Formats: sequence, structure tokens, C-alpha cells
Amino acid sequence: RLIDSTLAEVCTGGHITFSMVDLRAVPQSDVNSLAVVVERDETVEPYFYHDIDSGLWINEYGRGYAVYTAADWFADYLNTPTPSSARLFHALVTRLAQPPITLDGPMCITMNVREQADGTWAVHLHNAPGSAYSYPCPPQAKFLHAVGEVVPVHNLVLRIPGREIAAAHSGVSEEVFEVRADNCVQIPKISLHEVVVISFDR
Repeated sequence: RLIDSTLAEVCTGGHITFSMVDLRAVPQSDVNSLAVVVERDETVEPYFYHDIDSGLWINEYGRGYAVYTAADWFADYLNTPTPSSARLFHALVTRLAQPPITLDGPMCITMNVREQADGTWAVHLHNAPGSAYSYPCPPQAKFLHAVGEVVPVHNLVLRIPGREIAAAHSGVSEEVFEVRADNCVQIPKISLHEVVVISFDR
């Protein structure tokens, strides 16, 4: 159960479910507790639920952070991927370190950014065939679409806080993209792959 209101907003009902055994630990007084494990006591009727303070916490060490989770998020997501798990991990990481660029779009779009010699950014956007997580382990057919099936995605938005965007265009087709008044780049459509070349005001 997420007791941190900001993180609770990204998960329906303020809870995140894991399909594996949790590790119990006792946090020190100087940590920032964000979630607790909810345990069901099946020895009484009706079932009694109580919180155990060993779910998720963070602590600052110098310029970095230590993050403790009662379950292995990565292994759990590999075996049983859910949008809530991805949203929770994203919300936690971006809370600790603000990313230099973000993408408003569905989970099936992956993004990689390279700064080029002239100072421009080449933002590679890939529309992943199939689901948002294409390679579960062990493989499960229900997570995959038909081979080669790609559904175009519309109205993506790139946000680069703290930088003044001068212009943006496609490195594939040379199409000029709109730079909005709120300093974002609007990409009207991506089929399979797009490279957005962004230049900044000096």
C-alpha cells in the first residue's frame, strides 16, 4: 500500500501487487517510507489486514539515494508485466532525478537520445511491434501481437525542461515539427521509427 500520495496517484487504489515473496526488513528512523506491505491474516474470519512497515523506502547518501523495495521489481515485471508497475517505477525514478527529456505517449514507444557534435539532439523514437513489453520470460503468446504488426501512434509530445528549443525536424523525412509555446515538440505521427533532430537557442 503506497502511503506516499504522489506515488499513490499513479496506481489504481493506491496499491501495487507483486506475485512473489516479499523480504521483511525494519527501516531506520532516518528513512523516508513510501509504502508498506499489506498482510492478510487467514487465521481469523473475516480476514484481517494489517500493515508491515517494510514495503518501500528511500534514504539520501551524499549526492545519491538508496532505494529499498520489499520485492524484486525487475524480476516481477519480467514475469508479470503490468502498467501499474511501470508507472510506479517511472514515478519513483523521476522523483529522485529529473530527466533531461520526457515523452508524452503510450508505453509502446521507446526513446533514445544522442547529443551530436554540433550540439543538436537526435531523438530516436521506435514504435515497438506488439505490446509494451514484447519479451516476457518465460515467453507467453498473450503478450505478443502478430509478427510485424505495427499500429501508428499519433500526437506525441517531447518535453525538454530548462532548454529553449529553437527548431525541430525529422532526420528521416526532413518534415518540420511544431515547437509549441510551452517549449515542447509536437510529433503528429510515428509509424515505426522516427528521428527528431532538435536544435537549441544558444
